[in-house]
Amino acid sequence: MKGYKYSLHCRSVVIVFIMVASELPFEITRRIADFLQPRDKIQCCFVCKAWLPAIQESLLETIVINDYGKFAKSVGLSGSTSNFLQRYGHSSRKLHIGQYAQIFGEELLALQRCLPHIQYFKWSTANIDEYTFIDHSGWKLWEFLTDLEVKVWVYVPHTAPSLFYSLFSKIRPLRRLEFKYMFNTGLYKHTVGEFDALNNSLPELTRMALGAQLLSITLHELSMIKNVKPLQCLKSLEVNLINSTYEWLYYIAIKFPNISILKTIIFASNTASEQSLEVAKMFARIPYPFQQLEEINVRVELGSEQIFIDFVKQLYLFKAPIKTLCLSLGGSVQMSAFSRDVFESRNIFSSTLEKVTIKASSLTLIFWAYTDNLEHFPHLVDLNIQVEDSTSEIDILLDRCPSLKTFRFDSGTLRRRLFDRVTSEFSTNHGLRELTLTSTHIVTDTLNYISHRCKKLKSMFLENVYVAKPKSEDTKTNCIDMSSTSFIHLSIGSVMFVDPSTKNIINIFALSSTMNPIGNTWVYCVPDVECRTRREPKGWIIGGEEAKYVEDFFRNFSEIVEKEYTEEQLYKDEYARMVPSWKDNLNNGYAMFKYGSLINLNIIS
Repeated sequence: MKGYKYSLHCRSVVIVFIMVASELPFEITRRIADFLQPRDKIQCCFVCKAWLPAIQESLLETIVINDYGKFAKSVGLSGSTSNFLQRYGHSSRKLHIGQYAQIFGEELLALQRCLPHIQYFKWSTANIDEYTFIDHSGWKLWEFLTDLEVKVWVYVPHTAPSLFYSLFSKIRPLRRLEFKYMFNTGLYKHTVGEFDALNNSLPELTRMALGAQLLSITLHELSMIKNVKPLQCLKSLEVNLINSTYEWLYYIAIKFPNISILKTIIFASNTASEQSLEVAKMFARIPYPFQQLEEINVRVELGSEQIFIDFVKQLYLFKAPIKTLCLSLGGSVQMSAFSRDVFESRNIFSSTLEKVTIKASSLTLIFWAYTDNLEHFPHLVDLNIQVEDSTSEIDILLDRCPSLKTFRFDSGTLRRRLFDRVTSEFSTNHGLRELTLTSTHIVTDTLNYISHRCKKLKSMFLENVYVAKPKSEDTKTNCIDMSSTSFIHLSIGSVMFVDPSTKNIINIFALSSTMNPIGNTWVYCVPDVECRTRREPKGWIIGGEEAKYVEDFFRNFSEIVEKEYTEEQLYKDEYARMVPSWKDNLNNGYAMFKYGSLINLNIIS
């Protein structure tokens, strides 16, 4: 057995001693085992008998059950008094019941007897029924639990949720609670009294995420909120605030003075009620509310824009240090001045925001660009825009967000502001590292600009993107030039190159490195429509003899040639199976995609 050599220097004397690995104390071996992967732990069990107890104990620290029958058989959970779990189950701290494991009360009771010290319990698809699961066997949750995560698949309405709530409300050490329904509907409804009682029963809770809906607050309940007992520990709350939104925010400000994450606030009222107006005045009497609030997730429904804007302005007056904002317009929205004000409310927190997500769909846009009236955001590092048919100017965005590292843009047009075209060439380098474009229209000049200005860009994801040459460009070369970029990751799928002069759509690309030009990598991108109709991937690499065929074809390519198959034939199943779909697109030509260097190329499936 190989030993480990230690030396101790004491003045001029050097004392050397050797400890054989098998003689390491149990605690040290156990600690070392915690850094190993499960597969490596199993291998270690066959290396040294002295290691076995520590390795086995570490191996069982986390237990994942995807098939209860196989699991019970493999560990001898059939009633034997000397089974494997009874010997080592006391060391298990985490239990995860997978999505396809059907487990009820009796099975949970058996697990609890063998795994008495579980602290983290995740149940991916719970079936909650008072007859077959809780009362039948007398099962209850582990008393040492600090983390509980349950996603309910099947439940008995109005009964099962209250049964399960009664169980976890008795676990006072619980610090993290997530209890949701798989289909994202309201699993349970709370009055302010019920919700307050639940919170009081879990004084050490730091994070709560409930698939519950908070009911409207009456005038009498509102008058009692000022007397609730504050809880200092809770930092994160996720629950649907759709009824009496302003009133519930008042409750949260008093109940959780250290709240830092708040999801999901829904503004749905068309007009502010007298009660809501009174709450706004009551807010002003709270000394320094929301002083720790850093992240909010807000949805604004049609007609409630002004109420939301008033709330945001109030947060600003409270000096809430908002760092993360997720803002969405719900339903079918007519773009109006109020809607613009909702989007542009991000400017209120421009000095503190680090991450912003903007979402909207089914918009009837007059014209809206994210960069309209955009203020300076010195700390913004992550921006995600998902606004259908919107526009963003990348040069303005990079100028106003100097710290931006990750940018995702979906369902719109990304361009440069025309009158900034000359001056932008001399703009300072930007530190953008990750760019994701989905369902986006962009011209080659814009991609070239990004490549020149964002020298640190390492990862780019392009899906269902239409790239076009500028109309003013006379060259016959179809080229996406990002030769200033050294990619680590490049992912592409359903990328189309549009030639405005011929109106041809090109979906064959020759990827080439300008730093190491040893040859082209030929890629065929499948149009998004064909991906859905033929169930094809979004593209693939053309390799081997087929790549040689493509090279030879384009070497002799001089004019438009007749297609080998008609459109009618290609839509017939027998031809679709017989003909490589890229082959009939050769006559449209190809587009060059130049980059500096590339480590990982991924074709989106």
